[in-house]
Amino acid sequence: MRAAIVGAGVVGLTTAVCLREAGVEAHVVTRDAPQDTTSAVAAALWYPYRALPIDRVTAWSAATYAWLAGLAGTDGSGVRMLPGTELMAAGAPDPWWRDAVPDLRRTSAGLRLTAPAVDMSVHLPWLVARLRALREEAGRNPDEPYEVIAELEPDADPAPYREAGATWWLVAPDWEGISVDRVRGAIRERP
Repeated sequence: MRAAIVGAGVVGLTTAVCLREAGVEAHVVTRDAPQDTTSAVAAALWYPYRALPIDRVTAWSAATYAWLAGLAGTDGSGVRMLPGTELMAAGAPDPWWRDAVPDLRRTSAGLRLTAPAVDMSVHLPWLVARLRALREEAGRNPDEPYEVIAELEPDADPAPYREAGATWWLVAPDWEGISVDRVRGAIRERP
């Protein structure tokens, strides 16, 4: 199976790494290098957000928590576990995502938990290195952990784009005929 992941931010690189680890030939197609994405300047603390359906989001949150907690023990990953307290009114119910956090407990101040925090200046290069290693294990060129995409006009010379690192390009896409919306980092087709 092959997959193309669009974007080399933390979501795109993590998706590519996870797919490659599962045996899927995953390729990242990106306009920007990881250090030039929003992820490079984003703060990253694991915490579920209200989304539906709650049972699936809780399961995804638990899986992400476990994956990040595992990375906290990996040198150079940029992930560490930080203790904290979420302040809550006395008698407030447990949060809907309670089952996603192994050590969540009530205190007089609120909810005490340990959550993964990610230093993106360390984690993004770690993801690129991991993707390179996985590509090398699969017999691919490890020096190309992701592909750079360029949009070309019909008569444009691709040589300068190739020299800049582009390995994929769109030639005069018919944007009028493409109907998609960006939704929280995902692309979905309009009805």
